[in-house]
Amino acid sequence: MSLFVFLLWILSCVNIFRIVVLKRPGKEMIGWFIFQLITTILQIRFDGITWRIALLYGLPLIWFLHNKTNFKKLMALLMVTLFVMTSLIVVVFSTPTIEAPSGRYVVGTTTMYLIDEIRDRELPVHIYYPSENSQGKSPEKWFRSESMVEGFADFYEMPDFILSQLNDVTTNSYKDIEVIEGELPVVIVSHGWGSFSALHVNLLELLASYGYIVVAPDHTEIATVSMLHTGQVVLCNRELIRDDYLLSDGLDVIDMYEKDLEFIIERLDYLNDHHKILYHHLDLDKLALIGHSTGGGAQVSYVMENPVSLLIGMDAWLEPLEKVRPLETESIFMRSSQWADYGNDSNLRVLTDKVYEPKGSRHQDFTMAYKISPALRVIGYTSSGSRQAVEESILSHLERYLMNRERSIKKKIPLKELR
Repeated sequence: MSLFVFLLWILSCVNIFRIVVLKRPGKEMIGWFIFQLITTILQIRFDGITWRIALLYGLPLIWFLHNKTNFKKLMALLMVTLFVMTSLIVVVFSTPTIEAPSGRYVVGTTTMYLIDEIRDRELPVHIYYPSENSQGKSPEKWFRSESMVEGFADFYEMPDFILSQLNDVTTNSYKDIEVIEGELPVVIVSHGWGSFSALHVNLLELLASYGYIVVAPDHTEIATVSMLHTGQVVLCNRELIRDDYLLSDGLDVIDMYEKDLEFIIERLDYLNDHHKILYHHLDLDKLALIGHSTGGGAQVSYVMENPVSLLIGMDAWLEPLEKVRPLETESIFMRSSQWADYGNDSNLRVLTDKVYEPKGSRHQDFTMAYKISPALRVIGYTSSGSRQAVEESILSHLERYLMNRERSIKKKIPLKELR
């Protein structure tokens, strides 16, 4: 919230209180409303018209009608109603902040656009890595362009302006700064169906701040929204998974994910010898995979045929997989409380005996969906309290299996082990 928006909200609150509660006469309020009018003009001048407080723009006119007509009670009620509605809108569509990661390193980021010519498929791949400093750089935006915010809103069939505040959110990552010295473990994070890498940026930055190179692709047409190297925005293709063919279509999408993963790992080996930033920094012998939902199911499918150092599944969707067998790769799975009665559990028990549940968690708690709006918690789409448990568990397992060291945890991780 900008200074002028905040000041306009406070002035509106004070003026309505003086009129409705203290019942100040019109002449006494002239100076106050001139001040509010000037503040409104300055807010529009410096911030532009802000839809979240648009209802406040009309308050001086309503005050004038309150003062000059006989409909004082009606005008007073209207002022209070507009103020309350504005306050609700400001809260529900507030501009989120992304907390700084707790690791010792500054986080750098770079984006590559990998083109699989065999499949005629382009993958935007965002890479986060540890650095020593970001001097002279500004942090990257959460949504990398306004067109991505518009695409995100379009996918959920909302007017573009409803989510315009997301354009103002910055991350804690700095573009194209130098990587710290040495070869570093690599973690690939795959988003779920109808999600995208930006909804995991808190995890991506956290891991990078602890010394990992984190690779986060946007799986084109599977991601909610992705942006190609031309600037073209591609939305999720809802026809790829149809309700009537959920498992069969799901298997096809998992196959797309898996082929993306194979291609990315192959390209990382090449980029390790050629990329100007990543040159000789990728230790692909220490490779971990982290996947949410359908992305987790695809990684299980990949790991059943290809060895990696560690696999971490977050509500991995396993039902479409035709054959599931115990994994030889070290693995851990976290299953939300919401998915307790789904068919996934039987497959999870076949894969591994390390299955944990963040108490009271929802499927979307493994993402940053809760940052979009506080209202998502109110309606039960997300919950609170499981994020730290998930992050601490992921970090402790990465430290053990990729860094060969134990992570000191100050308090017990509130994860329920499922047996």
